[in-house]
Amino acid sequence: MDKYVHCRAIRMAAYIRFVLPDSRQGSPRWSGSSLRQCSALIYPTLLKSGTQKRLRKLHQEILGNENSFVCEVELTPYGFTVSQMNREIKYSWQAVKEIEETSDSVDIFTRDGGGVIVRNRAFQSVAERMTFIESATSFLNQNRG
Repeated sequence: MDKYVHCRAIRMAAYIRFVLPDSRQGSPRWSGSSLRQCSALIYPTLLKSGTQKRLRKLHQEILGNENSFVCEVELTPYGFTVSQMNREIKYSWQAVKEIEETSDSVDIFTRDGGGVIVRNRAFQSVAERMTFIESATSFLNQNRG
């Protein structure tokens, strides 16, 4: 856990507890349990925003201002190839565990936990999507049989 975020959460909880008066006494009151409760409520939000900020910074350092990337999937009788960001990964059909159709994608999962998810927006038409699914399924069945 990030110590800085945790300390900031405790300070905020202490400030909130100090500023808000105790309804029974009409004056601010310090309580260890109330500070812990406030910290527990605030900490997840601070942790999430801190993590998102660090991930954005890492993305900026590695990829610059690019937000969309071209990914190509090529089917052959021997397997499928995924090409993206100057990298190419080849999978044989023997490594494929399953091909799954979902409402927004075609997912090809491998036995080692890899694979590819081809979103519907990658296809120009429903017919092209169906041709892709039929080709992949046919190649998979040929290599299993």
